[in-house]
Amino acid sequence: MISVVLTCLNDGPHLEACLQSLGGFQGLEVRVVDGGSSESLAPRLARMGPVTLLHSPPGRARQFNLGAAQAQGEVLLFLHSDSLLPTGWREEIGRILANPKNIAGAFSFKTDLDHPKMARIERWANRRSRYLQLPYGDQGLFMAKATFEGLVGFAPLPLMEDYELVLRLKKQGRIETSPLPLVTSGRRWLAQGFGAVGWTNFKIILLYHLGISPDRLQKIYRSGPQQKAVDKQQKPG
Repeated sequence: MISVVLTCLNDGPHLEACLQSLGGFQGLEVRVVDGGSSESLAPRLARMGPVTLLHSPPGRARQFNLGAAQAQGEVLLFLHSDSLLPTGWREEIGRILANPKNIAGAFSFKTDLDHPKMARIERWANRRSRYLQLPYGDQGLFMAKATFEGLVGFAPLPLMEDYELVLRLKKQGRIETSPLPLVTSGRRWLAQGFGAVGWTNFKIILLYHLGISPDRLQKIYRSGPQQKAVDKQQKPG
């Protein structure tokens, strides 16, 4: 059985679309971990099907760890609420994890934006993911639950929790990127600008490897006026 662990914060409409992209709940366990949304998600989820709603302080690492700790499936799939799974995603997870060389997997990166600049970013991201085995969290990371537990889950970081986990996974085996795309919302690129997002991502990763503390990285990440605009849209109330 696959346990799908979804994080959400003030993103109810995207969450509904994400759950619909599962293509049904048979053979799945779905746990949605809310990080303190201003809207009660229970009425939305009641319309969707057999979904377990959990509550956590905000922060993807904490939310994912809580959902994974209660998951019963042999395989864990970690999703952001603004993601849409591709057709055939279950079979693809089975194919990738059946390869004994693979410790984990992820889907290709794609957004819902039809723009030449976004297309170039997607191509670069997928080359990084395939050749460097460095997928990010918005690509839907998946692995055996035993693997995740062996790594003691996501590190309690305010930022870069996906990147840090992938670095640890790489030490144990191969991370395969599926050719099937997981479509994620492009709203961050629209709000901040294509170049600004790319520069911010590069700067944060560089500073991370230079030993800057996660708390300091979060302050740097949140300091830009464009990011403040995004945060304001997502605040409760």
